[in-house]
Amino acid sequence: MIISRLTLSVFLLSASSLFSASPLERPIESPGFWERAWGSTKKTTDKIVDLTKKPFGKSSSSSSKGEPVWNQLQVALKVDPEAVKLSTTKTVQVNVLVTNLGKKLVQLEFPTSERIEVVLRGNEGKVLARWSEDQKVENEPGLVNINPGEYLEYNVTISTRDMQVTGSYQIEAYFPSFDQLRMTKLIVPEK
Repeated sequence: MIISRLTLSVFLLSASSLFSASPLERPIESPGFWERAWGSTKKTTDKIVDLTKKPFGKSSSSSSKGEPVWNQLQVALKVDPEAVKLSTTKTVQVNVLVTNLGKKLVQLEFPTSERIEVVLRGNEGKVLARWSEDQKVENEPGLVNINPGEYLEYNVTISTRDMQVTGSYQIEAYFPSFDQLRMTKLIVPEK
């Protein structure tokens, strides 16, 4: 009992001396581990562009010129072989590349497991082949991050069975959840 009273009185004396000291006399305390960890998350989250909230509108994290955030993404489409000979080519390899040209991380949120769609269209816009028809799509949402200077790459194969030498065709690649990320390429098959 005497020890606990002694401990309490020492504690009260040290606390009263701490509170009675002027602000200049108080020891300066540096932030602890948790304060530094929390502070570091505040600094880095300012660098993230969240396209799930306002994917194509202006937001507080848009560029200084007032451009929409999605303009920092560039879509490229490559078809192999470029010259399609229907007598020898049964499929066309389509390569879709999305590059983050900005200085902030971009997050793309998808409602299903389908990330990309590639469609082969005829002269009048009729869909001749759709890549996702024979793909398994799960009803699971997902999030894809693209760091500054990095890219996403998707390789898809499209059949040429419905193509004829007499027409021109369009290969269109896009992200189902983000309509602005779309690219088309014209193909004129040879005999």
